[in-house]
Amino acid sequence: MITHSINFHRVTIFILLMFFSGYVNAEDDIHIFMGSDQNYVKPTTVTIASILKNHDGNNINIHLYDFGMYSKSKDFLQSFCIGKGCSIEFIPFEENKRLKICNHWLPGVFAKYWIPTDSYKRRIKKAIWLDGDTIVDGDISELWDIDLGTNYIAGVEEITIVTAQAALGILRTHASLNCGVLLFNCQKMYQDNLLPRLLQKTIELQGHTICVEQEVLAAVTAKHRIILPPEFNFQTYHKYLDDITDIVSKTNEDSKNLAVIALQSVHKRLSHYHGILIFHYDGLFKPWRPLGAFGPYTDKWYNYLRLTPYWGFTESIKEGVATQASRIGGSTIDAIAALKNITFLI
Repeated sequence: MITHSINFHRVTIFILLMFFSGYVNAEDDIHIFMGSDQNYVKPTTVTIASILKNHDGNNINIHLYDFGMYSKSKDFLQSFCIGKGCSIEFIPFEENKRLKICNHWLPGVFAKYWIPTDSYKRRIKKAIWLDGDTIVDGDISELWDIDLGTNYIAGVEEITIVTAQAALGILRTHASLNCGVLLFNCQKMYQDNLLPRLLQKTIELQGHTICVEQEVLAAVTAKHRIILPPEFNFQTYHKYLDDITDIVSKTNEDSKNLAVIALQSVHKRLSHYHGILIFHYDGLFKPWRPLGAFGPYTDKWYNYLRLTPYWGFTESIKEGVATQASRIGGSTIDAIAALKNITFLI
């Protein structure tokens, strides 16, 4: 009788420990997959800092594919997450995945193909993918709480591919997704065994597409996906693209040129966004690089850099230069728009 009583108390204590350590509600945790090599540790840290700054709900679990990080960098990221309601694990991206698919592409490009498989091993039903050149400027729950239903994936349409294809008069059978931010229905993708289909489609499309993994994911999930509005993955150069297309749509209202029509379509899409959740510093304009100084929204990235151990005197100088350069770029676009409007009125 005494033995049973002791065992009961042990079980009770164990359950309480599990509860307070967060394991009981593990299914309610937000799971985010990312990837980094040694060169991307700094921006990846900024991304994580932005997530934690704007979220105070359930735990954040970061699953980070290791494309070649130093041990000290992994220790640094581990310590950065301690005490912030965030856990981080490192998933080696094995050589056998580095492809045998397309040797001329960086292996990290294809890591997201394995998210459903790696999620299944961890009993994760749903997951977010974030590139390391993003910041989350609001609560990540806004993306996490989207109901995927029976869809495989949710993401924002790749506007640049849409524009290029429309300008060339190419008939599109499916919308291409920008893979910087994606929401995965891991359980359904694993159950339907999508990995072999993704690999096969990659082989078919190599040499015939610019953004291979974006086209592959878009093609394989074409009938089972949700297209999200731009605010869930706002590629920052779209700010200038939006301004330029605004000029084009005002000065070429009756144009039959395919390129102009495509740009007008882009402006129509972009001009309806409200409250950007995720900024994606796609392309050349990375805030931490020299050219990034001329990109829009660099000040936002530096605001989150301030929350990391990377912030220092040098970074404060870079922030000042980047902010001024960004303003000059915006003013230049505004000046061109005003000039075009005057010309149009004359």
